[in-house]
Amino acid sequence: MAKQRVERRLAAIMATDVVGYARLMEANETRTVQSIRRLQSSVLQPSAAARGGRIVKLMGDGSLVVFSSAVEAVDCAISIQSKLEARRQNQSVDFPLVLRIGINLADVVVEGDDVLGDGVNVAARLEAAAEPGGICISDLVHRQLTSARDLEFVDGGEISLKNIARPLHVWHWANASAASPSIGSLARATSIAVLPFENLGGSEHHDIFSDGITEDIIRGLARFRSLTVINATSSFRFRDRHSDLNEISKKLGVAYLVLGSVRRAGERLRIAAQLVEAVSGKQLWSERYDRDVQDLFAVQDQLTRTIVATLVGHIECEDVRQALRKPTSSLAAYEYHLRGLVHMRSYDKYDNQQAFEMFNAALERDPQFGLALSHLALAKIALHGYANSPSGVLDEALALARRAVTLDEGESGCQRLLALIHVNRREFELGERHYRRAYQPQRRQHACANGRPTGPTRQAR
Repeated sequence: MAKQRVERRLAAIMATDVVGYARLMEANETRTVQSIRRLQSSVLQPSAAARGGRIVKLMGDGSLVVFSSAVEAVDCAISIQSKLEARRQNQSVDFPLVLRIGINLADVVVEGDDVLGDGVNVAARLEAAAEPGGICISDLVHRQLTSARDLEFVDGGEISLKNIARPLHVWHWANASAASPSIGSLARATSIAVLPFENLGGSEHHDIFSDGITEDIIRGLARFRSLTVINATSSFRFRDRHSDLNEISKKLGVAYLVLGSVRRAGERLRIAAQLVEAVSGKQLWSERYDRDVQDLFAVQDQLTRTIVATLVGHIECEDVRQALRKPTSSLAAYEYHLRGLVHMRSYDKYDNQQAFEMFNAALERDPQFGLALSHLALAKIALHGYANSPSGVLDEALALARRAVTLDEGESGCQRLLALIHVNRREFELGERHYRRAYQPQRRQHACANGRPTGPTRQAR
């Protein structure tokens, strides 16, 4: 007898739960049950139906809803929390309820009307990690959001979830009024964001250069496991800095901000940087560097080293070596790579083609530039619609991404982009494996005297 095929489907899973359900039931069972039924019929069900969601389970104080779109799932969750908050503010119900909501995007097993699998379990754990009145989403969900919706979430970093072996990168809805006192707790003592360095040179070409320096500093800081570093996508939302630093730090969920500027005149380069304690606005450290353009990588190294030393006091040798790795020795290859990244931030076909050509140009000047090769693989599938690319294109992209890892195995960006290629091929287990490699701590080697790095660092006074 032929083995029955298991039906699988990619779905956005939303899990909800009533905060303090046991306490509410103890206080008044009848009123609690009536309030939950009213919530389900007048808020949950119409909100889900309007966005194509299907309620899989209603479990007393909780629910499980599946959507074909992560964007629709997030819109539904925000709609639910906003309606409940409006009811609490207007006192339109005598027994208001507070929900936690978690959303995950994963491959699920479909059995009749039910959905099963690890992705469902993760959604439930994300719900438990949400603040009262809040929403907690996985990083994979966050990547699907539009730029406007993206700004409504703050980076929660990697957290451990109960009975889930791997840490998970999460984001929290910033507009949850019931959760607002707790959202600030996301800003751990060593959480930091690097805002886009200002281009004082005037030309668009110099914009690309200053953005590249910012992204390289972010990548360098991100390799230190003692720091929580906000990714470039989130930091670059605040390029214009219309908000004050305290407001920016709250939205990003960080305690420290790095600010800076870049001026390039011919072959001379001036970089200014400062480290600021966000809440107080106190400047902890600042420095200005005047160098030849050829010394760019040395300046980036010194900036990264000093920022980390100021925050955590000392750096182990292997951390320094990993954080201060140069992506390429060719400045021309580096600049073409930066141009490609600028085009990759757009999603139209023209920019995807331009990105592909820029990464190719970078590799012509340095064939061993692993990170440029990884981005070339991503640009290749972007040209053909990512997961909708023909199988031959996906195979070619996978081969490029694998070769990039062999060229620069210590570069977490190569591992991360290889993981992304696997995700677009729907090889989720392989994708997870390489994501974990991208974020795992480097093995430490104790080769420095007294456990400190060689070379000067400048401590904040």
